[in-house]
Amino acid sequence: MLIPPSMIYIRLRRRHGRGLWLLLPVFLAWPLLAAVEVLAVPVVAATAPAALPWGCSRTVLGFVPRMMELFASLRGLRVATSNGEAEIRIVIL
Repeated sequence: MLIPPSMIYIRLRRRHGRGLWLLLPVFLAWPLLAAVEVLAVPVVAATAPAALPWGCSRTVLGFVPRMMELFASLRGLRVATSNGEAEIRIVIL
């Protein structure tokens, strides 16, 4: 089962100073993403028969599930970058 991410942790830190960290609750955006998915289903369903002559209707029909799978696969992603002055870390929980 695919579980979408629930929190994003962002930490910004300067070399000689205090840092800033943010904990963003992504689960608050889940209803919005669900609404976008519900709105995308009729568009995809109407587009699939039009794509049938080109043989790509199966690709069009798989759009919504693939987008949800992509969003759910972001869970566990860690990004860290730094230069001489600052450091940025992003963790998707």
